[in-house]
Amino acid sequence: MRVLYISHDAPRGGLYGSNLAMYNLLKILKSKAEVMVVFPSHGVVVDKCREMGVASYILPEYGLTLYPSSSSLSKKIKFPAKVLLMMYRRRRAIYKLGKLVKQLKPDIIHTNVGPCDIGYVVAKRYGIPHVWHHREYQDKDFSMRPFPSVSVSRKRIHHPNNHLISITKDIFRYFGMEESKDRVIYDGVFNEKKERSKTAKKPYILFVGLLIPGKGASDLLRAYSSYLEGGGTYGLKFVGGNWMEPYCSSLRTTIFEAGISDKVEFLGFRTDVYALMSEAMALVVPSYSEGFGFVTAEAMYNDCLVIGRDTAGTKEQFDNGLSYTGKEIGLRFSSDEELTRHLLDVERNGQSYYKEMIDRAFQTVNSHYTIEKHAAEVYSFYKEIQKNS
Repeated sequence: MRVLYISHDAPRGGLYGSNLAMYNLLKILKSKAEVMVVFPSHGVVVDKCREMGVASYILPEYGLTLYPSSSSLSKKIKFPAKVLLMMYRRRRAIYKLGKLVKQLKPDIIHTNVGPCDIGYVVAKRYGIPHVWHHREYQDKDFSMRPFPSVSVSRKRIHHPNNHLISITKDIFRYFGMEESKDRVIYDGVFNEKKERSKTAKKPYILFVGLLIPGKGASDLLRAYSSYLEGGGTYGLKFVGGNWMEPYCSSLRTTIFEAGISDKVEFLGFRTDVYALMSEAMALVVPSYSEGFGFVTAEAMYNDCLVIGRDTAGTKEQFDNGLSYTGKEIGLRFSSDEELTRHLLDVERNGQSYYKEMIDRAFQTVNSHYTIEKHAAEVYSFYKEIQKNS
């Protein structure tokens, strides 16, 4: 079996999100199938793939098939030119990918994210089954606007040649996927852990994620300010890139005006996130519509209590744990006030109070979201597709 993967980006800063999920999958599948990857540029993930013997190809720059942002006057002025540039790059990438596909002759083309459609176009053109991984809601979580329209995008994903993978049941429902030919397969976040190390906790609350509005950092800051006013003493650490201005400037303004600059740290991109999670008193996941929630599973894997917004992928992870263990595996919130109460309770109750919850959370993610389980289910899906093609 020959599988060609289409990645929409190749970040230079490190492995995270969709590329990390793909990399974890390739580590297992390269021993079962011949796997190859297409990237739009050079980056860390390209080097990592080549180091483990996975053929990796660079096509001329392409990206997501989305309208560019028009949130400011300058962006509105540049909007027509950016749309034309996106259309040109997409058309050029489709042509180059077609030539590569004729050369490589893959049995399956697998696109790693939903808003990238060049793999769909080429797979349909050459009659090759197309697996399309949907990891996001697109509009609900990232305010994405599919090109040329939402209706056309929905029509494309439901083409008979497509076989969709959703990373949650909720995304499966959201896109109206079909049980007869599509699947829910949870991401493989880590290798199955046989033993757990005990790490001393330090007095801080942790946030890990992109600093963009949909991730809810501003909500966390409001709740955290109320927590300090209520007698809380723990610090707050933000881990993640400063991805969106003026949003990040507004966060810094909020911190300054609240007079809490000495309590809040922005650590930027870090390679020691697991250590930071294992030492934190709690991880807060305030995202409004998290697709799956890598950081939620990673925190639970590293014995970190999770306080998460009771929506989308975060809710589904909590619900899976409740179904699997019979009890809650994290602290849910739906408002700033609830989040503030949880933060105060965590400090007042101490870590020992939440030990059984943390244990249940670990048991859940160690059984549901391992790389081995994910790879086995994806490979089984490929075999089923081949059998029915």
